[in-house]
Amino acid sequence: MIFVLAGTTESRAAISALQNAGHRVGASVVTAFGSNLLTRQGVTYINQGRFDEHTLTTALLDNQVQCLVDATHPYAIEISKLAMKVAAALQIPYIRYERQAGDVHEHPLVKHVQNLEEVETLIKPNQRVFSTLGSKSLPVLVPMMKRVGAELIVRVLPCTESIQLCEQIGVDLANIVAMKGPFTEMLNTALFRQYNIDVMLTKESGHSGGFHEKIKSASELDITSLVIRRPELLYPEIADTIEQLIEKVTGVGIEQSNQSSAHQERCQPIT
Repeated sequence: MIFVLAGTTESRAAISALQNAGHRVGASVVTAFGSNLLTRQGVTYINQGRFDEHTLTTALLDNQVQCLVDATHPYAIEISKLAMKVAAALQIPYIRYERQAGDVHEHPLVKHVQNLEEVETLIKPNQRVFSTLGSKSLPVLVPMMKRVGAELIVRVLPCTESIQLCEQIGVDLANIVAMKGPFTEMLNTALFRQYNIDVMLTKESGHSGGFHEKIKSASELDITSLVIRRPELLYPEIADTIEQLIEKVTGVGIEQSNQSSAHQERCQPIT
């Protein structure tokens, strides 16, 4: 089995490509939303939830995983570090599959920061800040904006977990945009105008993450874009295209399944 740590648009494309190549594929996602997407895709073994070292080790051993593909979000560095550690300990081939970062043309309204904490130094009182960083950033962003005296508008996934977190942490319901991306330039422009935005927060999410559309919309409306740079990790093996991924998986000698992806055997559940 090939086990994919999923959670991005690229991960679903990678899973489809691996299935089409005849491989038996299992996957892991954090949310019920992601799990539902993979179920529709014909993945018969899905682990929903967060791994620690013990549970990831158990999952890989119980399901006789031959290769671990890490297709998690480029900013989810803790799970990538854990995956590399466990794969090395079990001597299972590890392949990082990651979208390429989008190049940003120099523009006076586009500013790069190393981390979320650095954002606070660039926000001014009474500014209206539109975050496209997702719900995971809220525990840092919400108190930050209160300290600065800025108003925060957040765009998050339209799922129960995200909305509940927004409510629990004190985001005004009027300032929650619950939508599934990526978004067109036209839609970004409409939202930025609707909420009268001064500053937009984003990550280097690449083409499939709608990065260029966000930057272009903001710049044309004279909105400052604060871009959080990608963290850098040293991966033992990396692929940034589907073709490279299939080639590298083939290169480590993974056996192909005789069953179609729609009729894969169910794998051992994690307990």
